[in-house]
Amino acid sequence: MNVASGHPLQSALLCLLRQPRRIRSFDQIHALLLTSGVTKDSFVAAEVVALLPAFVAPPAAYSAVKHIHRVRRYQFPLLFNSLISGYARSKHPHLGVVAYKLMLADGVFPDKYTFPIVLKSCIKFSGIGEARQLQGATVKLRFSGDLFVQNALVHVYAVCEEYGDAGLLFDKMPIRDVVSWTSLISGYVKGGLFGKALQWFSLMDVEPNVATLVSILVACGRLGAVNVGRAIHALVLKHDYGLNLVAGNALLDMYLKCECLEEARQIFDELPERDIVSWTSFISGLVQCKHPKEAMDVFNSMQASGVEPDNVTLCSVLSACASLGALSSGRWVHEYIERKGIQWDVHLGTTMVDMYSKCGCIDMAVSSFHEMPHKNVTSWNALLGALATHGHGSEALKYFEQMVGLGVIPNEVTFVAILCACCHSGLVKEGCHMFDLMTNSYKLVPWIEHYGCMVDLLGRAGLISEAYGLVRSMPIRADTYIWGALLSACKAHGNVELSQEFLSHLLDLEPSDSGVYVLLSNIFAADCRWADVTRVRRLMRQSSVTKETGTSIVEVNGEAHEFTVGEFLHPSKEDVWLALYAQSTSQFGEHSAIPNDGFLEVEAVLSPSRVLGLCPRISTRGSFATTEGLSSDPSGIGRNLGVRLEKSIAGVVERGSEGGSTGAGAYIVGVVDHPYLATWLPLWLTMLSHTSTMPVVLAVGHASTGKGVGLTCVRSVVRPLAPPYLRPASFSRRVDHVGGPVV
Repeated sequence: MNVASGHPLQSALLCLLRQPRRIRSFDQIHALLLTSGVTKDSFVAAEVVALLPAFVAPPAAYSAVKHIHRVRRYQFPLLFNSLISGYARSKHPHLGVVAYKLMLADGVFPDKYTFPIVLKSCIKFSGIGEARQLQGATVKLRFSGDLFVQNALVHVYAVCEEYGDAGLLFDKMPIRDVVSWTSLISGYVKGGLFGKALQWFSLMDVEPNVATLVSILVACGRLGAVNVGRAIHALVLKHDYGLNLVAGNALLDMYLKCECLEEARQIFDELPERDIVSWTSFISGLVQCKHPKEAMDVFNSMQASGVEPDNVTLCSVLSACASLGALSSGRWVHEYIERKGIQWDVHLGTTMVDMYSKCGCIDMAVSSFHEMPHKNVTSWNALLGALATHGHGSEALKYFEQMVGLGVIPNEVTFVAILCACCHSGLVKEGCHMFDLMTNSYKLVPWIEHYGCMVDLLGRAGLISEAYGLVRSMPIRADTYIWGALLSACKAHGNVELSQEFLSHLLDLEPSDSGVYVLLSNIFAADCRWADVTRVRRLMRQSSVTKETGTSIVEVNGEAHEFTVGEFLHPSKEDVWLALYAQSTSQFGEHSAIPNDGFLEVEAVLSPSRVLGLCPRISTRGSFATTEGLSSDPSGIGRNLGVRLEKSIAGVVERGSEGGSTGAGAYIVGVVDHPYLATWLPLWLTMLSHTSTMPVVLAVGHASTGKGVGLTCVRSVVRPLAPPYLRPASFSRRVDHVGGPVV
């Protein structure tokens, strides 16, 4: 085959040059291109030169270009433009400017294509000074009126956040095409000025192209301007860009950012093809919209389609695992990364640490942190936050010292994590020292979160006056977290009087926050102030305040199962009921003290675990795990409310003898010191009646008075459960319960 005219050989050699991993000797292939005469074609030579920055040191690359340019006697700077373009795409974009200056020194004059290429290099390393010099060169060389050059200058000024220069240059342009408008708008979008980008878009007097619409869709997503986004969607369809993958991905991302899931699903389903960007955008958007289970389903579909995930995809999947508490799925992702030899970047490693922490595996979180080849302050913050969450305050302090010793400068988030660690571990002295270190040594201005941690730290230690003094000395207004921390401290330490003052501040900020009312009612209940409890509950009803429904998720065999308080619709509900009943019957007769704190929280909660009145919040999902042949591991359980494992309230249930008969024992249910506990009795009795032939006897009394109020106080509640399931009875003896007698 004649090499000079052998296009197949030319194509094969260029293909090898574009695949660095398959090249054993760049010099050999380059020599073959030169000796074969293939580079007589200037465009082939330009392709070769554009690849030089990936293989050859800058001096050698420039010398090669200079040699070819002189030998071939090119009259235009095509090869130099290609070399500069190669550097603009490389990890060292500033070398493009160096090559431009060497070109001028050798007497090679630029053309109108040179300046946009060099300006692209300036964008990569934010070389605004070099860009200004290039603008002066365009005037000197009479390219300042060229539309192509002007568009490039507008774009570089906008991207480098020199918006005044960008707008001034744009206003002086005698002619503006769609590229001019898109250069300005995309620059504002990349700089984060999304509102300004929309304003310029509204002034456009030319038809937008797909690049313009994509930039505006990004702005709409960041602003949450879904109505404008829908209008842009109509323009996409009008201009027949609907089949464009870039436009489709931009629409998908916009709808997800605006939390319009149905429209996002429709866009995703209608995409004619899906690339890694499509899948990753959808998965990431679902995670951000708090639909982690659906995100995992989409990831499974992505794998089935044969698309390989990248680091960004894996980060989103790990975030979904963290939200679900899906430990086995998170471990699978970890194993996948190791099996595929994927390099851990800082973001991926940090997300791995966060996933293991939220799934309860603090040891694996620490191990993953040590596996990271590169760490930044965000990585350290993730580790410190994980240790803080799990109550390892002393370990967090040690890692903080190690972080500082390695020269990593802590930021505000670092001190939020370390103060949280001190708070959860009761390290008052250390926490105060860290707060002083932050303000005095690192000169960081405390955020509201720092003050919140300090108030919580002092309040938990019983130093309520000191905590309140800190709040009054704060230069910023206290938020709900701070007043809530003070209110919680009052509850823990029995300070009822101050709690009412703190409540007034809380209600001013969050009048519809159910947690505020519940916390105050629990404080009153702990002090046996039932009239105040009733007043708080009445205020909740008048203000139309409702408690957030509790949900929890348990992962079994790699699948997440969700349970919601008051709704028991799981397909395995029958097995769970049986497991719950078996658990309850094994505990009847055991007397455990009714905890003084938080007892009122069981009020009006009709989950199976509450109905049986025995188990912590995790008992339903724990029983489900038991039915699946697994142990209930709390580390694999996710919750939407605060973690709080209350003690059993089985102390209000006892077996006794009915009258003077010699028959089987009866279940005696005593409602002691709790005016609302009867709300869950009907369902409890229904469950018991289906599983036991033993009669049920209901007795009600108040420990504070020692007087029985009789069956009539709850007769309306349990009337449907008439005999044989429920009947009045007298006792041959008094049954002493925790807190007082039940008559």
